[in-house]
Amino acid sequence: MSDDFMKNSRWIGGLALAALLASGAAAAPYDGTYRLSRDADCTKIGEEGGALRIADGLFEGIDSECRMTRPVDVVDMDATLYTMECSAGDTRWSERALLMRAAEDDGLIMLWDGYAFRYERCTAEAQEAEQAAETGAEIEAETEGGGDGLPPPRVVLPVVELPRVELPKVEVPVVTALPGPAGGATAPKAGAPSSDGDEASPDEDGDEDEGGPDASGGASARAIGAGEPN
Repeated sequence: MSDDFMKNSRWIGGLALAALLASGAAAAPYDGTYRLSRDADCTKIGEEGGALRIADGLFEGIDSECRMTRPVDVVDMDATLYTMECSAGDTRWSERALLMRAAEDDGLIMLWDGYAFRYERCTAEAQEAEQAAETGAEIEAETEGGGDGLPPPRVVLPVVELPRVELPKVEVPVVTALPGPAGGATAPKAGAPSSDGDEASPDEDGDEDEGGPDASGGASARAIGAGEPN
């Protein structure tokens, strides 16, 4: 084997190494953390409602990751075409993806076969603010729950004894006369003296019908007849 051939082989190997280093340098600008919308949480990588991350040639998506291989720079474009070797659990597949920088900001445009997405770069300030908000929410939850994950202790109020109030006794008068059948007063008992208003006048006794004397008149007549001789 001639010396010229060895020199040419070393020269070709150097060019290949330089090409690999150049391709690796081309992929470096895409490294970072990105989110699809402002509602996404930059601190949650690879989770639903979180963000995605590109670091050291590894794309971390939602519940999946892809190794970015065989980069090819697109002519006259700030874009790179990759062969993505992806996996999600036990499932593995390969597909192409084009990455380019957004023209108006530091965002990322990513094209898959039939799909296109635009991501906003998560800045350090945004990640710190979200981390502080999450820490504050955890502290507040621990404070409300007693700090040990348990519900707050119940507050036992002291027993208050109210003074006893004694009401004055009220005596109800006794009613002796009960209402009669027709709504009037009950007739006095036998032998009880009658009032002045209840005594009948002699005129009223004399006006009685002779054929129908009352019980008191009949008794008087029998008493007079009993004392006369036959």
